[in-house]
Amino acid sequence: MTVTLKKVARRAGVSPSTVSRVLSGHPNVKEETSRKVKEIMEELGYTPNIIAQNLVLRSTNSICVLLPRPAEKLFSYLFSMECMSGIVAQASRLGFDILIASGANEQEELEVVSRLLKGGRADGVIVLSSCKEDAVIQFLKSNSYPYVLFISE
Repeated sequence: MTVTLKKVARRAGVSPSTVSRVLSGHPNVKEETSRKVKEIMEELGYTPNIIAQNLVLRSTNSICVLLPRPAEKLFSYLFSMECMSGIVAQASRLGFDILIASGANEQEELEVVSRLLKGGRADGVIVLSSCKEDAVIQFLKSNSYPYVLFISE
């Protein structure tokens, strides 16, 4: 059975908004109340709803990594593997998840990146191989999405 924020609030004898404030680290919650709510969360095995939090924060904590074409060859190169390993490790340290995307051609790449960003599933993109004039880069620039362009020659 799922443990909800409301169940935690009931058990702690506080309002759901107080539990929400505890989760966000709001400074207007008494230390004793915060400690009690955290203990009950632990006891009940409460896990915050990441999707709900992301809606409130307007952030996904996810980064799209757009693989170069053809994506199948990326993992056969040692440098590419090292690069992906570094991206994943650093993203994890910073609390970000990685979404890997690819396309068979420029149009498919544009569609997947557009879908992820406009759909609120990613906060930005790391483009692993492209050129400055490519449609994906133009889309990212024109919509002011954060991105990193990695060009390997």
